Amino acid sequence: MPVKKMVPLSIRWVILGVLVFVCLQVAKHPRLEEIRTAFKDRIATGYNNLRDSIGTSRSPLLTTLELEENLRSNLRVPFASFNQDDWGWFWHLLYDKVTEDSSEWPRRRVQRTKQEIQDILADYYYQPFGSFREKQWEIFWQHILKGRVFKE
Repeated sequence: MPVKKMVPLSIRWVILGVLVFVCLQVAKHPRLEEIRTAFKDRIATGYNNLRDSIGTSRSPLLTTLELEENLRSNLRVPFASFNQDDWGWFWHLLYDKVTEDSSEWPRRRVQRTKQEIQDILADYYYQPFGSFREKQWEIFWQHILKGRVFKE
């Protein structure tokens, strides 16, 4: 015999109401909210990585020859002795994305901040970057950026 005929209409509405109430209570459970938030964050991270791989927030110049000559003449140490591999490393440091250290997946890919770049330059080329003061870093960034915006 079908369930319809066995259970009166009013009891079906009560059962439906209880099921909806239970579903709403489960949906508001804090642990499920954490899972939902983590899922949203992963989707947003994946979307941002994809979007940034198509167009970066900080893009390299079409040609760096003029800027390289400018740096060689204005900041002789260490740029005067740079070969093509050194310049490649330098532009990679400024423009390429790095994967953030994180246990989450997918991992975010971001460009380094000015401070991170300054720290790396000071480690690799202590002379002159290790002794740079804030004003000297400002002059350095003016040479590098040439009126372009550095998005962090």
